Amino acid sequence: MNGLIVSGHGSFAAGLHSSVKLIAGEQLRIEYVDFLESESTSDLEVKMKAALANLKSCNGVLVLCDLVGGSPFKTAVSLTNDKQDTAVIGGANLAMVMETAILKDNVSIDELKEIAITSGKEAIKCFQKSGRQKKDGAGI
Repeated sequence: MNGLIVSGHGSFAAGLHSSVKLIAGEQLRIEYVDFLESESTSDLEVKMKAALANLKSCNGVLVLCDLVGGSPFKTAVSLTNDKQDTAVIGGANLAMVMETAILKDNVSIDELKEIAITSGKEAIKCFQKSGRQKKDGAGI
């Protein structure tokens, strides 16, 4: 059984929590940690430590952050660097969070990390217009 922490700037984590809950219902062993404008990195560290403590019974913990190199990412790396069975990923999106939330208990932390990266990348698509083109090149 693995745990998951979702963290990011502003209300990033709360927004993803709301979306996950709407789509898949409340998921167990997931902590959502926002880094609000009014908070310091010390405040963030306290919140991240609390989230990790809430998941101490888990075999592994995956932390999904909004930006590589941002304060939530750096704080998570700092707090998990010496812990086995933890991983930190930056660049989180809703597809990544959904996939890992649903599959987190059926795989190892290394497999979960790969699932997160793959699902996050595969969720990125560009809309391609179809249809006839006007002579001037504009779509119809």
